Amino acid sequence: MAQELGIPSEKVIGIRNVTSEGKLTSHLAPCGDAPPDSVITCIEGKRCFINQEILGISGTAAFQRAPAGMRQVFAAGDSDTDVTFVGDATGLRLVINRNYQELMCHAYDNADGR
Repeated sequence: MAQELGIPSEKVIGIRNVTSEGKLTSHLAPCGDAPPDSVITCIEGKRCFINQEILGISGTAAFQRAPAGMRQVFAAGDSDTDVTFVGDATGLRLVINRNYQELMCHAYDNADGR
């Protein structure tokens, strides 16, 4: 889909398969210090892959909240799997209400006014 929109594949983060001899395998790429097949780009895994692939943070630190000056300024989400990603935004946050309890609880709480 990204290619159809003119976005280079290296600018897309999603679930990545390990390749072997130029072919995709059934194994998932690792993130942080986690072994292969154990993390996907969902919940804490989304933070890990953003930290690792975009910010260059490796090891255990990839699962931790990055320093504010490095994190995304804006984030949007529509499900409970986006809570960590949206919460990491340092500026504005957009939550699309599809009645996911955890996400909406954080959105309505609006603890930091963003």
